[in-house]
Amino acid sequence: MAITCKEVPFGSETYKTLLTIRYEVLRKPLGWELREKDIANDHNEFHLAAFDDGKAIGCVLLKPLSKTTIQLRQMAIMDSHRGKNIGAELVRFAEEFVQKQGFTNIETRARKTAEGFYQKLGYTSHADEFEDEHTLKMSKLL
Repeated sequence: MAITCKEVPFGSETYKTLLTIRYEVLRKPLGWELREKDIANDHNEFHLAAFDDGKAIGCVLLKPLSKTTIQLRQMAIMDSHRGKNIGAELVRFAEEFVQKQGFTNIETRARKTAEGFYQKLGYTSHADEFEDEHTLKMSKLL
C-alpha cells in the first residue's frame, strides 16, 4: 500500500470520483442522496484526497471561514481502507496544506462518533458551541 495525498482540482475527473466517495461513505449509510445543493459551493473550497497506488480512496474538503480559520469537512475514507491510519494521514496533510495557505486555525463539525479520532490529532471539543445532538464542533490552532 503506497498512500499519497494531494490537492484535487475542482471539476476534474478525480473530483468526480471524490463525489462518489462522499456519497458512498457519508450519505448512503444514512439513506441520503448527494444533492446539487450539497455540492453547490464546492468550487469555493479546497479538495484534498488520499490515494492508494494512484486510486482515490479518501477525501476531505476545506472551506475558508475567514482569513485565519478554515473548516475541515466531508472527511471520508472508503470502508475498504479504514483502520489503516489513512484518515489521520489525510488530516495531517490538510493541516500542512492550510498552513501554507496562511490559515492558523482549523475547525470541524464532526460526528460524535469521530470525537476520539480528532482528539488524538490534537483537536479540542467545543460541544457546547454546537446544538446538533449528532455532531460537535472541534478545533485546533496550527
